[in-house]
Amino acid sequence: MGRNPARRRQPAAGPARLAVAGRHRANRQQIINLNWVESIEPWFSNTLKIRLRGGPEVEVSRQQSGRFRELLSL
Repeated sequence: MGRNPARRRQPAAGPARLAVAGRHRANRQQIINLNWVESIEPWFSNTLKIRLRGGPEVEVSRQQSGRFRELLSL
């Protein structure tokens, strides 16, 4: 009952591929294109709120907020 190698995922490789592509995981449901970021605001509980060009707002989770700050040197 072996596992299918095509289904294996490498979680450590995921964020690296996103960063190279100019994208960042904001939370479990959303990935944002960094080229579309219009503004970044501090939000509740050490999180961030990002406004994208065109109006949508995305809340960045606490865990991803730390990574996002490191990425952009905030």
